[in-house]
Amino acid sequence: MSILGHAAMPDDAMALLQAGFARQKAGDLAGAEQAYRQAVQVNPHFHPGWANLAVVSRRLGRLEEAVTAYRRALEGAPDHAPLWGNLGNALRDLDRHQESIEALRRSLQLRPDSAAVWRNLAISLDESGQSTGAMEAFEQAHTLAPEDVEIAWLRCQLQLALGNFSPRVWDDFSVRWQLPRMVPLHGLSQAPRWRGGERTGKRLLVIGEQGFGDTILAVRFLRCLTPAEGELAFLCQTDLRRLLESPVQALGYSVHDASQPRPPHDLVVPVMDLIGMACASPLDIPPPLSLPPAELPAGAAESLAAPPGTLKVGIVWSGSVDFSGNARRAVGLERFLTLRAVPNVRLYSLQLGEPRTQLLAQPEAGIVDLAPLIGDFADTAALLQRLDLVIQTDTALAHLAGTLGIPVWNLLQSSPYHFYFRDRADCPWYPSMRLFRQRRPGDWSGVFAEVQTALTAKAAEHRAHHSS
Repeated sequence: MSILGHAAMPDDAMALLQAGFARQKAGDLAGAEQAYRQAVQVNPHFHPGWANLAVVSRRLGRLEEAVTAYRRALEGAPDHAPLWGNLGNALRDLDRHQESIEALRRSLQLRPDSAAVWRNLAISLDESGQSTGAMEAFEQAHTLAPEDVEIAWLRCQLQLALGNFSPRVWDDFSVRWQLPRMVPLHGLSQAPRWRGGERTGKRLLVIGEQGFGDTILAVRFLRCLTPAEGELAFLCQTDLRRLLESPVQALGYSVHDASQPRPPHDLVVPVMDLIGMACASPLDIPPPLSLPPAELPAGAAESLAAPPGTLKVGIVWSGSVDFSGNARRAVGLERFLTLRAVPNVRLYSLQLGEPRTQLLAQPEAGIVDLAPLIGDFADTAALLQRLDLVIQTDTALAHLAGTLGIPVWNLLQSSPYHFYFRDRADCPWYPSMRLFRQRRPGDWSGVFAEVQTALTAKAAEHRAHHSS
């Protein structure tokens, strides 16, 4: 029986398509999928049914099914440019970048004026390591849609990753403030945006922005401003207040968090805008802000105890699951479990949030869970200062460890955060950070093989040092 309540006949394919679309529009993806599947069962050559089924399959995370459905749709509509573009996007989700590039180029052959497809091609090229081609595609997308904020922002991120700190790049960097995810920050101040230059006698409010890691990275640039020109105030995320308050106050700022009324001010500037005002190249990057030693949370000393000569290693395997790009940068706990085989190493989990349930489900794993001791970033800093090394996929904690000067091994996806640049194992932002990069998109096995080799050597060196 069909969802329309009678035995399906060939003429029902369009009715099923329409019923599926109505359910899809209402947010009932499962019901839409059922209707679309019935439509293509009624008529296996009904390419609109395959196309809509592909869309729903991709939204439900069934990417292989989406690719198959897009290919079936293209059998009936081989010159349909949007279908080729959608197929390319689904292939990119699967890290099948060369196939993605081929599909997107086919879409552009049919419709070369699509800025969105040029943008998506640039992303696939970038993620496959073809930076030159990616930049050319971003430029083409920008030419076609010069007012498109997302294209300008993505182009900027690639330029920064390639080490281009030119004024045009920093102009593009400022467009992030127009992105939908930045809209909540607009309500923090109605004052005019300060873009450098004269501010004598003006009260300036600097706003922490984006993720915790972005604020921790950029807070060093507060040193570029002096209260002699006018009053300074810094507004940070609440969880960073206790960590940053003392060192920022020492620079002459009053410190506030998002739970408080805004201090009086005449001008406002997002903290990351200060980077472009101070840096003409990566060589200009100043050292991190010095943070004072933090007091250990109660009970932490007992949790951190280890036999003499043991290398104490903190681990984090995921950032916030609310971040749209987290799936590409995160791994599962099981990857880190392989490091237990390294002699003279004890692992300490600093993982917070939903991914921590992976550890709670394995009490026999032998990993010390420090999460109950963490209330904010000041607590995390205190724990980090008692560890020998941190190994993690890229999260805010990497920026905190780097700022503290704690040795941190940051495990990066193939196309990571733009400020980690490309093709280098060191990090100009943090002298204590070592970067382990995927050689191919999605290849965490190679990364962890390198980490295990490096950790074995470091643990042996650590033990030898404490035995001498």
